[in-house]
Amino acid sequence: MKIITFWLSVIILLVLSGCGSDDDNTEQSAGLPAFFISPATITAAQGEQIDLDVVLQDIPDSLFALSFRLVYNPTMLTYLEYLTVAEESFFGTDAIEYASVEDSIVHAAVSRKQQQQMTTGTGIVCRLRFEAVSAGTSNLEFPAEQLHFYDETGSEITIQDLELEGASVTIP
Repeated sequence: MKIITFWLSVIILLVLSGCGSDDDNTEQSAGLPAFFISPATITAAQGEQIDLDVVLQDIPDSLFALSFRLVYNPTMLTYLEYLTVAEESFFGTDAIEYASVEDSIVHAAVSRKQQQQMTTGTGIVCRLRFEAVSAGTSNLEFPAEQLHFYDETGSEITIQDLELEGASVTIP
């Protein structure tokens, strides 16, 4: 009986410690809400197009909409387009989306439609496509003061303990 208890304890500890888990750098710390770019690091050749997913993970609060800005280095990257990712979308297949770029800042907003329920959990907000144009490393960052979450009444809400992570693109 002691041997069974011992091995059961070992198995539980391994599961809780994450031994053997798939860690592909597309998720942040388990259980903590996060807003991040996946992949977090990427290497691209000059002229190559790259797609970066903007992801919400483990969001405990019900959301109806969000807006964000993403800053990048325009001497190394050219913003090409905002892509909808309907099948994995945090906001569902029928969201209202807006994106524009001005002075090397992507401005984006996504919202559910009136009469739709708010949402929680994990999913892709959008996919942003860039082209690598010159050698160097460009950091892509979300200014925290420009990230806003809203409920169905349009009131801004705060997500406690939100991890915010950008990305970096290296062009050799």
